[in-house]
Amino acid sequence: AKSTLVLIERIDVIDDGDLVLVVIEGSHFLWKMVRRIVGVLVEIGKALFFRWHRATESLSRRGDRRDRWMHRRRTRWSAAV
Repeated sequence: AKSTLVLIERIDVIDDGDLVLVVIEGSHFLWKMVRRIVGVLVEIGKALFFRWHRATESLSRRGDRRDRWMHRRRTRWSAAV
């Protein structure tokens, strides 16, 4: 029987247009091991994307409010002059 200790020598994630290629090199692989590794990478990518999306959405909303506030302030200031 093969050992359950696996030496992963290299993992490359390559963006190829509509595809994301995952290349994994190791001493040997256990049943469904590569599928599980790729699944975890996909879940991490989804979480990072949604976190990034929420952060940028929040920043853009803050930016809109700040722009409106600055516009009102400039208008009031110019009217006071």
